[in-house]
Parts: sequence; C-alpha cells; structure tokens
Amino acid sequence: MWIITRDYFDGKHVGVCSRDYVDIRHSAGVQWIAFQLRDADNAIYAEGLSTDDSGFDPLNDYGKGMWGCTSIFYLTEQQADTPDARLWKEL
Repeated sequence: MWIITRDYFDGKHVGVCSRDYVDIRHSAGVQWIAFQLRDADNAIYAEGLSTDDSGFDPLNDYGKGMWGCTSIFYLTEQQADTPDARLWKEL
C-alpha cells in the first residue's frame, strides 16, 4: 500500500493512494518506507510512503501514467552527521 505525501509537479496529487490504503491506514504496526518517483532525467515528481520497499506499485499505478516517471527510489537510511542528506536506492 502507498500514498503520495509530497507533489513537486503542481501540488494537486498529495493524498493520492492505493486502493488498499483506505482500509488499513490506521492499523497498528504498519511500517512505512519513503519513496520518490522520478523521470528519465532524474527529476523528482513526488514523494510518498509505502509498506513495500521492493515494489513498483506507486510507479506503475500512478507515476508512469500521471507524470511519465520511469523509476522509483526508496529511502535506505538517513545520514546521522547531516540530517538533511538521505540515501536513496533505485529499484
């Protein structure tokens, strides 16, 4: 399950989510992983949260058709010495 939490394109897509998100979003114990949707030039179109850091669902369900995104990156860790520097892994 996934949800868009930040839209860098026009701000109108925050809150767009997978169908299963509505049913279990308040369930205890759900672990969220941050993702980014990017195009072929590596421009970030959206960020969001997903419960699966090995899935292409946000990209296939929404990013490709809406913005022409070609890749999805998942947050792997936050660097302790520079809190704003985040490390992303492309699938």
